[in-house]
Amino acid sequence: MENFHPRTVEEVIRAIDSELSYEDKTALFNTPLEKLNNLHMSFGMYIRNSFVYNNDNKAELALSCAKEAGAENPQAAVETYLTMVDCFSSVLTSAYWKHLLMTFDPENPDHPLPLPSSITGENRATNV
Repeated sequence: MENFHPRTVEEVIRAIDSELSYEDKTALFNTPLEKLNNLHMSFGMYIRNSFVYNNDNKAELALSCAKEAGAENPQAAVETYLTMVDCFSSVLTSAYWKHLLMTFDPENPDHPLPLPSSITGENRATNV
């Protein structure tokens, strides 16, 4: 995604969702949580190459990832993300997988489930 510089986890999720094929979404949807780390050199590399390495908004994306990961002090965690880019792909892989669990219906791909509030921008606290 040339010239795309996402600032938030949600922007990355929308971009991934528009790029992945039905087959790729189904494969990721069917991946158990404990096996997501096995995707580091495939899906994780795609994330790093597409959304991290050449991103002019990397610090903002790092802050969003730190918040998504539940960092106690997200601002302090930004430096870790900027020096250890694998942190980005780990959080973004998990976030996209969770997104698929909430929105993707492999039995009926033409009628996806509605996007969760975290993606649409609605108040997150009302949907907990």
